[in-house]
Amino acid sequence: MMEIWSYGIKSLIKPGGESLNTMRKSVDLISLLCCLVYLLGPHIGVLLDAHECLRISVSANPVHWGSSLVATCKIINTSCIMGSITHASQIMWQLDNMYIAKTQYTVVDRTISQVNISAFKQTVGNVSCEIPQRAGGILQNGVRIQAGFPPMKPTNLTCVTSWKEKISMTCSWDPGRDPYIRTTYTLRRIKNLGKCHNHGMDAEWSDCFSQDSHSCTVPRDKLRLFSTDDIFVLAENELGSQVSDVLCLDAMDVAPVGIPEVWWHFEGPVQDENMYIRMFWKELKKSEMNGKIRGYRVTFGCEPDTNHPEVTLCNTTSLSCKISTPKGDGNICVRAYNAAGHSPAALLALPTLHQTGIAALRPFVNIIPITEHSLQIYWTHPSIPVLGYIVEWCQMSEEYSCEINWKKVSADSTGSILQENIEPMKRYAISIYPLLLKGLALPYSTEAYSKQGVPLTGPKVSANRIWKSKAEVIWGEIPTSKRQGFIRNYTIFYSDKTGPVQYIVRSDLKRRYMLTGLLAATNYEVKVMATTDAGGTNGSVLNLTTKKSDDGNILIIIAWLFPILLLLISVLLLTYFLLRKMLTGQLWPKIPNPANSTLASWTPGKKGQVNTFMPQYLISWSD
Repeated sequence: MMEIWSYGIKSLIKPGGESLNTMRKSVDLISLLCCLVYLLGPHIGVLLDAHECLRISVSANPVHWGSSLVATCKIINTSCIMGSITHASQIMWQLDNMYIAKTQYTVVDRTISQVNISAFKQTVGNVSCEIPQRAGGILQNGVRIQAGFPPMKPTNLTCVTSWKEKISMTCSWDPGRDPYIRTTYTLRRIKNLGKCHNHGMDAEWSDCFSQDSHSCTVPRDKLRLFSTDDIFVLAENELGSQVSDVLCLDAMDVAPVGIPEVWWHFEGPVQDENMYIRMFWKELKKSEMNGKIRGYRVTFGCEPDTNHPEVTLCNTTSLSCKISTPKGDGNICVRAYNAAGHSPAALLALPTLHQTGIAALRPFVNIIPITEHSLQIYWTHPSIPVLGYIVEWCQMSEEYSCEINWKKVSADSTGSILQENIEPMKRYAISIYPLLLKGLALPYSTEAYSKQGVPLTGPKVSANRIWKSKAEVIWGEIPTSKRQGFIRNYTIFYSDKTGPVQYIVRSDLKRRYMLTGLLAATNYEVKVMATTDAGGTNGSVLNLTTKKSDDGNILIIIAWLFPILLLLISVLLLTYFLLRKMLTGQLWPKIPNPANSTLASWTPGKKGQVNTFMPQYLISWSD
């Protein structure tokens, strides 16, 4: 689609008879206006008709998504370019109003410019070229580019005949990836010559054009009853075409008559606006199939006695699929179909799919192995009325997800035999769901083996802590797939090189044990055996050496010495503060100040007189 911006000049000469003088004035006026347009046009943004000046072309349109695109712009009329020099190097390129880097430009000659877009990765884009005019004007031309993919091969083609008020046949298929560009889907039917895929080049055929790309309905007047047709889907767009596998059928084939048995599980986040449900169903009995079952269809909004269209949630050949439905009321229908049509629907009301929180079963379930490939399960009657039971079981393993097996049991039953996919020495999780009128009761779950064996591997033991005369050992859990039975106990064997082997049996299934009474600085060998009802298997051997002395003894000594030292320091500090004055007097006695002595006040006598200083006690003695 070309996008052209242009302005024209309207004629100012009115039709009809005018005088010659008037004509001359008009011509003069027109000449004057042309001069004004030429001089003032660039200033007022006038642009001439773009397609008469620039011509744009592209290498492909539509273009394959992600492939390169080459666009060419040619100056075809230099007279409409309002500039002093007209050259292709002046041409600028845009993609969606964004200028393309000039490194992608190629100037072929003075009138042709090209741009190379290495990878066109958008569903729609506008590529344009422009050349500048005087005083800021531009002359521009553009083209709208679409990108997409060739159609994929339609798959899962199914056709069903409706025998309601108006007989018709509806065929549906999976178109695959969205091609992003206009693609036609045509349902083609070719009449066979008595056998499937047996028709000549000029065989009679008719087409049904799909309106939604994934289905087409053939009305009664175009159906060929009691004849065999080859049916296929032809998908075409400008980038290629594909044909589905051929389906051979007779519109008069009989649809299945059985109703599928259905079971379900809720999956996904509960707080989401939608509900995510894993649906399961059983194959129909051979007497109910009326031919080969081609698939199963799960729909929403299949209310009886209404004309509301059903929404297909799942169309598959397997016996399960995950669907998403809005929360609230509504019905889900599951139907099997063959080449002739659909079976009657298994109708499920959404409110009845939820668990009610009622514990209908008493906690008594007994399981008895019958053979290596079957289990007998018993339960007691619940205290409330039930519509039936769903017994569910699956093989437990850390290596792969649990593949659910299930069966429906009547309301008056108190037991059932499980025979589907039961293998010896495999652990099975078994649950019983009572079906109530308003939903599901809480299940009762247990685990069982049809036959037990010895573990395939023993526990891997390691030392957790080691002391002088004891050691704590721990061991890992054996994977469920390698236990081959219920672990009843663990046996811990340990011995030094000279002494006898001692063992301890632990039936509490705790995977740790404290070995006591060991010799100091002695090497011991320890191993653990896991035992089921069928026997035991030893695990890895652990070599450990006890310590010469316990780290705990040093801690005990420190714990005793610390308060004693603290007490001693406290006594010394208290003694110092109590006897501080006495000790100070003894260690640092007080010395008199000579300035306070009587000698400080003594003066000499007359000249020649000798005054003798005599202590008082000597004077007393002389008396």
